[in-house]
Amino acid sequence: MAQDHDAVLSTVAGARLARHWHLCDPAATLWRRWDDEIVVYHAPLAATLLLEGDTATVFQLLAEEAGGTISEADLMHRLLGDEPAVGASPDAPGVAPGDRSDSDEFRLVRDILDSLRTSGLAECRAS
Repeated sequence: MAQDHDAVLSTVAGARLARHWHLCDPAATLWRRWDDEIVVYHAPLAATLLLEGDTATVFQLLAEEAGGTISEADLMHRLLGDEPAVGASPDAPGVAPGDRSDSDEFRLVRDILDSLRTSGLAECRAS
């Protein structure tokens, strides 16, 4: 039973990292960065948004992605590098060595991506 649970955890984590993110309508999105803030005008919604800190950084990575789409795994790697996960235990069940998909940092980035999706700026699709 424990092996089945570990396999499910691994599959769920893999599925989350297989998602790809992109801006909804980059041609209709104007933005400018000042220090750690980004002001975004999104024409389809006729909305101006102020993005700060980590949210601004994630938005800028999406906006500057050459192919227009970035995998969640690549995005996480660019933001977090290869540092150890906060609170991750190497002997935790279902967690492969180096797998940080359930770390606090990954949850924060997913929350940011979800807020960009909710605001109409970004979309996600499974690969």
